[in-house]
Amino acid sequence: MRICTVPVIVLLTKADTLNLDAVQELMRRGLTVDDAMKEAPMVEKQLQKGCLEKIKGWLNELKFPPQNYLMLTGMEQESADCEGLLKCTANALTEEGLQGLLVSSQQSNLGLCMEFAIMRGACTMWLIRLDWTN
Repeated sequence: MRICTVPVIVLLTKADTLNLDAVQELMRRGLTVDDAMKEAPMVEKQLQKGCLEKIKGWLNELKFPPQNYLMLTGMEQESADCEGLLKCTANALTEEGLQGLLVSSQQSNLGLCMEFAIMRGACTMWLIRLDWTN
């Protein structure tokens, strides 16, 4: 009997909404609104880390825990960066063919293509392909 594995990635979306919680916490500590806004990113990161640890604690107890966790912020913006999501997805794929499919579909992302080509020992193939820059 063949046991298949399904890559599971937990995506924590809208993590940047914790910014308001951070500002409110800082204002409760006595900071002005302006000062709280300046200090909020640091407190927001702490809140995100706490949420992530709590979720990991719950889900890592399961029989088949997720392979990875990814906190996404700013995804509603047109210029949102999906590189972290692509890397996380590629790392979760255990079959080289599936990784190749993902990387080939992302050929516009040169950095991702190069990184996975080097990781898979296909460096010469990718370097030849990129030789047009000379």
